Amino acid sequence: MPPIIFDAVQFRQGEFTLSASLTLPGGQLSVILGPSGSGKSTLLNLCAGFLKPHSGRIFSGSRELGPLPPEERSIGFVFQDHALFPHLSVLDNVAFGPRMRGTSRREARNMARNKLALVGLEKLAERHPASLSGGERQRVSLARALAPEPDILLLDEPLSSLDTSLRIRLRRELRAIIASAGVSALLVTHDQEEALAMADYLAVMNEGRIVGSGLPETLWTMPGELFTASFLGRKCRLEVLNFSRNSQGVLTALTPAGPIALPPACKEVRLPAVIAIRAEVLLQRPNGALRGRVSTVEFIGSGYLVELETDPPKAGNFLISCLPAPPPRRGDILSFEVNPADVILFEMPNFTGGNL
Repeated sequence: MPPIIFDAVQFRQGEFTLSASLTLPGGQLSVILGPSGSGKSTLLNLCAGFLKPHSGRIFSGSRELGPLPPEERSIGFVFQDHALFPHLSVLDNVAFGPRMRGTSRREARNMARNKLALVGLEKLAERHPASLSGGERQRVSLARALAPEPDILLLDEPLSSLDTSLRIRLRRELRAIIASAGVSALLVTHDQEEALAMADYLAVMNEGRIVGSGLPETLWTMPGELFTASFLGRKCRLEVLNFSRNSQGVLTALTPAGPIALPPACKEVRLPAVIAIRAEVLLQRPNGALRGRVSTVEFIGSGYLVELETDPPKAGNFLISCLPAPPPRRGDILSFEVNPADVILFEMPNFTGGNL
């Protein structure tokens, strides 16, 4: 299956500008992760031909898609709201794509039955969309997108309207179905957990730019930008005030919460700089080097999400940690340690404090 290539693609709409270069591997499920308004659905629509780029080119393998209308791009599209025809049966919904491409009704229905079998809904072929559950409608939408045997499958936040338990179950099923279909798939989502669970290849998007791409495990452990680190769970950010090095040569970052030893491979950078840490790797210790005053406590089932301000408070500098019971009280001073291997340092020329 062909790779999907965005070659210096630019698109402008009002004050929003998208500028992206990205190569996604063929025959795999790639995921673009980003917040609302980052441009991920716009990139999907550019690939499908629903929007035209102002410059740049989009390829399916060696075939340039730009000159082709949507119906000639060999692309299947799964919409967030399913977009099924309420007056047609499940079978005829799935057969719609092949019929529009000139396939006979009989052959189109046979193709539709094969795809319904692939998604496990062959017994519902004569039902209508209104009688289906949300998960069943989403699988019908997937079968319809796959029925014409496309080279590329695009999925626009296909699970966002489903409840949590169904979403978790369907993302496993989607991976298996897409692998069986043998297409190059591109899914966009704002859900970090969903992206990491589903992606063979992951790209992170913000403000119209691809800010990181690679294997999910690589982006998780070695994010290239602070935004990528934060969006993938490094919610604890501390501004670096200065650096010091002890007699053993260990580099330490001085922060408003206390000193943090940096990993051996880490080099001193120009200030301003910021450290990003995952909340779950902070270890509460009676005499830990990092200290903060509890400002909020939230129960999250597995423990307590605790926000700590530096003492004295300084805007934009705080720690967040997940703690087991019993919870601390607001105003308590807590101290922590962190393993240097869990610390990432970013040079931030425009950093002014505050949350991402």
